[in-house]
Amino acid sequence: MAASSRALVLDLYRAMLRESKHFSAYNYRMYAIRRIRDAFRENKNVKDPVEIQALVNKAKRPWNHFSTGPHWSTVFDRQAGH
Repeated sequence: MAASSRALVLDLYRAMLRESKHFSAYNYRMYAIRRIRDAFRENKNVKDPVEIQALVNKAKRPWNHFSTGPHWSTVFDRQAGH
């Protein structure tokens, strides 16, 4: 992995973990942290720059909902009738 790709991936990983800590509900928070860690560990040996970029883009897509959309715990609470 090129140094710039590595830095980009690490920045994304840290940002996702940092944002996941904003969930007020423990279960949502722990689920997000677990999924982030598992996904990054699963793909840590990918060497192809094109595949790395595709994985980064894939990770950023749903992440936009977390960082720019409504707070997910609010959405889940509304669906649960709270």
